[in-house]
Amino acid sequence: MKKILLFSLCMGGSLFSGCDLFRHIQHMDPPVIDSSLPEENDVVDADLPAIEIHFSTGMDTVATEQAFSLQEEGEDLDGEFSWEGDRLIFTPYYGFSDNRDYLVTLKTGAEDIWGNSLEKEWYLNFTTREDSESPELVRIAPEDFTLLQGSREVLTLEFSEGVDRPSFRKGFSLSPDILYSESWNTEGSQVEITPLEDYEEDRAYTVSLSREILDLAGNPLLREEEFLFYTGEVPEPLTVSFAVSETGTELVEEPQGVNSSLEKDLILRAVFNRSLSADEREAAFSILPSTEFETSWTSGFTECTLSFPESLSYGGYYDFTLLETVYILHIDGPGSLPLTVNRAVFCPDGTAGTPVMNPLSLNSSLGAQDSTTAFLDLYIAHSGLSAIDRSSVLNAFSLDSSVLSWDYYSLDIWDGSQSPAPDPLPVPGESVIRIHTGVTWTGLGGTLTLKLSEALEDTLGNSQESPWTLTVSQL
Repeated sequence: MKKILLFSLCMGGSLFSGCDLFRHIQHMDPPVIDSSLPEENDVVDADLPAIEIHFSTGMDTVATEQAFSLQEEGEDLDGEFSWEGDRLIFTPYYGFSDNRDYLVTLKTGAEDIWGNSLEKEWYLNFTTREDSESPELVRIAPEDFTLLQGSREVLTLEFSEGVDRPSFRKGFSLSPDILYSESWNTEGSQVEITPLEDYEEDRAYTVSLSREILDLAGNPLLREEEFLFYTGEVPEPLTVSFAVSETGTELVEEPQGVNSSLEKDLILRAVFNRSLSADEREAAFSILPSTEFETSWTSGFTECTLSFPESLSYGGYYDFTLLETVYILHIDGPGSLPLTVNRAVFCPDGTAGTPVMNPLSLNSSLGAQDSTTAFLDLYIAHSGLSAIDRSSVLNAFSLDSSVLSWDYYSLDIWDGSQSPAPDPLPVPGESVIRIHTGVTWTGLGGTLTLKLSEALEDTLGNSQESPWTLTVSQL
């Protein structure tokens, strides 16, 4: 019958529209890029004539060209488009250059002749660099965080390969600034920095290397580097300030008490009397119970921000050690209060003259009937600084039963305007989530289980400490 119907559409009075519809039905898949020249991460010669992209089907040339871009080191390149069947060819006006990185982007605005767009943006990275490895600093003398032995002690830096000298001058700094000369080895991989004036007494000097430093192929330094030297006795590291980053509240040491009202997404900030060496930074912090934390240092290594990738446990106590001083942290801030389901009430018919409000408890009777106006009220306690995330309720709620089926209609958070009012009314710190539903009962007895999973959240990201489950009966 399908074949006859489609044939009649093509042969009947609506000949064009029917056949056109049939062809569109046959061509509803999005276009796919079958191949490209060059391919991803290829190393190519600078005399590459053009970029070629081969599609799985005929393309809308205008839309596809508008969705195409080619960048050299982040700068857009203009060029000329041409097509050979399903193959796009882009020739940059001024060609390609040696020792450059290129990025081709094709956005989802690219369409085939049937109007189907690419499912996602497509990227192609390639390079004309024969050497694509970044240079790396392999040695500095004297070593980081040591006492300079002379008023004009020479600094020696050695790299894994030769570096471009003009780029070194852009990326190297010595602070406080002094006059100096450079002396390079033949390969350009080692440089001696000789001061032309005396270092100041009792000062800390910082050597910084940025990624502006390039090798001879134009690859940037593998990572930024920073080193410290002293011209006087190095003082013991001391904590100048240890505080909650957001509020600036100073933390008290362990003998003086417990630091309370702290939030689970706590961020701390420590300030020190001097720059800390790499070894000192590594050993500066510890926490029990063992908890992962991240540190972010300022460029001079005198200040550090600490954060926790995973939220701390509400109600938990943590012993945080900073330079051998212990701080007790108690996570009980008002914005971190976990969600708690205090009660559930079922109404079989919200339009009844006197609606029945049936409080539910373990193994109590639901009292459901066939209805299109039933609702379930969930009383959820949460932080006074937050509200319940509406979408998370529907993601978290489920009902398992072999004797009832539920159709979800809508969800309300009671604000005093809905009717009928919840019974009992919520207490301060509670929200009533009303789930409107249709109910179909088989007439058989059995049990059903209501659940709220970990997906339930408030607007501060707080969830339940454990999923809520309640099993009731239906007679």
